[in-house]
Order: sequence, then C-alpha cells, then structure tokens
Amino acid sequence: MKGILAVFIFVVPFFCQADTALVYHKEYYNNHVLKAEGWLQDGVKTKYWKFYRPDGKLKSEGHYKLGNKSDYWFFYRSNGKKLKEGSYSENLMVEWWSFYSKEGEITEKCQFAKGVKNGFRVVYVNEKPKMVEKFKDDVKTDEWTSYTGFIMENGDLLLDE
Repeated sequence: MKGILAVFIFVVPFFCQADTALVYHKEYYNNHVLKAEGWLQDGVKTKYWKFYRPDGKLKSEGHYKLGNKSDYWFFYRSNGKKLKEGSYSENLMVEWWSFYSKEGEITEKCQFAKGVKNGFRVVYVNEKPKMVEKFKDDVKTDEWTSYTGFIMENGDLLLDE
C-alpha cells in the first residue's frame, strides 16, 4: 500500500505540473476587439489558434507546434471568404495549397516543399483546371497550356491529390 501511495504522490504532481504550463491565452486590439486566441505552453504558441481583424472578423486559424505554424491552416479575406488554405511544417508551406478569388472560387492549387513551389501548380478558371506548371525549388521547369494536354501526357496524376 505504501508503494502505491508513493507512486501516486510522485506521479500526480508530475502530471499537474505539465498541465499548469498549458494556458488558454487571448490578445486584444486597443479597441478591445479580440485579436488572437489560442494555447500557450510555457509562453510558446501551441495547438489551435485563431487570429482576428480589428473589426472582429476571422483572419486566419490553424495549429502551432513549439511556436511554429504546423499542420493545416485557413486564411480568410475581409469579406469572410477563404483566401488560401494548406499545410505548414515548422513555419514553412508544404504539400498542396489552395488559393481562392475574392468571390471564394478556387483559382489555383500548388505544391510546396520547405516554403517554395516544388511540384505542380494547377491554374483554374471558373473552378475548372485550365493549365499546369511544374516547379523545382521555386523555378518553373515545365508548362502545359491546357489541362487536357497535361492529362494526355501524364495521365490523371493530379486527380488523386
């Protein structure tokens, strides 16, 4: 019984200490409108955060890990429509990102690695793919002026993404 009590006394403070370092934090503009809200662990942004414009409208939302943007993020225009969305790793854009017009229609999708274009960029017109470009380390290496031409040459590579 003494052994179980000793383990309990040791383990409980350890877990409680870790929990006390995680706090929900809010920041405000001078006009008292919410500017940002999310979790801090030992003073560093972690987990899910939301950022707002001075008028209170949502500007962006996504995850942090050790103070860096990570995982999936959404960015919004002042009219509330999506501006862009995609993944981060250590504050750098990675994988597929989608970009939208003021009206909320998709205008392009692009692959990133370590914050630069690396892979395909598909341009959309009226929400339909129209052309494709290929990038390596942010330099365009190939281009297909029609999506049909790209499909004929490469197959449906992009439809799986």
